[in-house]
Amino acid sequence: MGEGMGMTAPSILLVEDDISCRTLLSLELRGAGYEVDTVPGGREALGLLERKPYDWLVTDGRMAEIDGVDLSRLAKKIRPSLGIIMVSAVYGDRDVKDAPIDKLFPKPIVVEDLLRWLRDEPPTQEAVPSR
Repeated sequence: MGEGMGMTAPSILLVEDDISCRTLLSLELRGAGYEVDTVPGGREALGLLERKPYDWLVTDGRMAEIDGVDLSRLAKKIRPSLGIIMVSAVYGDRDVKDAPIDKLFPKPIVVEDLLRWLRDEPPTQEAVPSR
């Protein structure tokens, strides 16, 4: 297995229209060792996904052009192996149940919770039936 694990950090594409939220979260993620690119919206995110094999997409829920649910579906078409996390003050589990979203975190995000979850969840995990 030991294929250069320490060499490349997992890459995250962070999509967040709020600049302060985007800046704070990207700093926290980079500080935890992730490689992070940030964009303010879904259109820019899709352009980057076409060009770069990200491990994770972290997206806001409610955004202007393309909301997080639509973005998650479009992103999976481009990169089927992508892990997707949504951070939202508005959307709940019911809103995203038909979307390919691995995890929904409420806003304001507790960064430690996000980091702990990312450490424990390899991207593209198979769904395990919950008991």
